[in-house]
Amino acid sequence: MMTNLSKWMLYISSYCIVYVFLLGVSVFNGWKSVKTIESKSIAEKASLIFFENKFVWCGLVILIAFSLFYVRQFMRQRNNTRIKKKVEENAVIENFGFLTANILTVILPTAFSDYGIWMAAIIFVFVGITFIFSNGMQTSPAFMVYGYKTYKCDDGYIITRLSREKINILMEDEQDGIEAREIVKGVYVTFPK
Repeated sequence: MMTNLSKWMLYISSYCIVYVFLLGVSVFNGWKSVKTIESKSIAEKASLIFFENKFVWCGLVILIAFSLFYVRQFMRQRNNTRIKKKVEENAVIENFGFLTANILTVILPTAFSDYGIWMAAIIFVFVGITFIFSNGMQTSPAFMVYGYKTYKCDDGYIITRLSREKINILMEDEQDGIEAREIVKGVYVTFPK
């Protein structure tokens, strides 16, 4: 089972695509602002852009590196249980609520330059608290980015790269069920070999 710290780390990592997008927007906006300066070379313009936004860029690069590292480490952890459940339906619709929060944190800083970043930060923290205390790990976009699908089963969720049919066949074929890792109560991740 995940601790609250590891839940926060997974939540922060789930925004990796948002961090990449915000870094791109920052570079684009910086380039737009120095493009009008005609006497400088491209290298001088690039250094102006970097020094103007160095803390934002360094922060975003650190968040991107952390996100990629943590999700990779998370996917490498060992299974801790065996499950034998029937997968009933795809639960991808439940992920859209969390994706809406991801999209808002991208739109707000770009739409409202002065207060957008603060509104995005408040939404980020609020959604994070909801994500952690509701044990909504199955809604993390980090799984979708790595090709995992979320399925409902009789008393929880299974997150896997396998298709619904294939996982049901494996559940029936294995006497004790398949190996999985319970990340929170009722949410299992399978790491097929």
